[in-house]
Amino acid sequence: MVSVYTMPKVREVREYELGLFYDQSLPAQWVGHVLDPRPGEVIVDMNAAPGGKTSHIIQLSNGKAIVHAFDRSEGKVRELIETLSRLGMDGLYRVEVRDTRYLNIDRPDLVNSVDKVLIDPPCTDMGVRPRLFDVKTMETVKSTAEYQRQFIKVAWRLLRPGGILIYSTCTIPPLENEDNMAYAESLGFEIVDISIPNASGGLTDRYRKSVVRFYPHVHDTPGFFIAKLRKLY
Repeated sequence: MVSVYTMPKVREVREYELGLFYDQSLPAQWVGHVLDPRPGEVIVDMNAAPGGKTSHIIQLSNGKAIVHAFDRSEGKVRELIETLSRLGMDGLYRVEVRDTRYLNIDRPDLVNSVDKVLIDPPCTDMGVRPRLFDVKTMETVKSTAEYQRQFIKVAWRLLRPGGILIYSTCTIPPLENEDNMAYAESLGFEIVDISIPNASGGLTDRYRKSVVRFYPHVHDTPGFFIAKLRKLY
């Protein structure tokens, strides 16, 4: 049987090759809007590859923010550069291969001088779909959450007082999300309430009205978490 409907793959159309768009999920698109990049701001994307959120930051600031994009893998950084080049953004960002858990040591010039930081860290990917089969253990979730906290700790050192941190994941467990927000608060961050139309709130009472979540079975999107924090001092 042959379907009467045919449609090319998005990445095979001429418009994609010309850099006229980037395919990105709805929750991921909201990350850039919550970060709200402005011209002249120094912005660090700590886990930038493959470049979707980095490119959105550049676009939303009209190419006038000072965007530092990092990733720990040379292969991923090459992919990042290819993405941004395809989108016509050459010269509008600064990219380096770095393990950003040590960025305060490797780039001391950024300490206490960054306006906004985006952390979209490696996670357990429990919000990614479709998944026909997947196994995650509690030990995996715990170790991943601890890994993510290393980025949050460095983000606090990079940001100037009053600077903004956006934290997002494509996973569901509170340990990687709400619990990490509690850790961030213990460092000297405060939660900034955000509201996104039709999204759900946090899973715990403390963050019920301040962070947002998306669920595949509720919102017909990937599972996703977004929070906004301000460095107090």
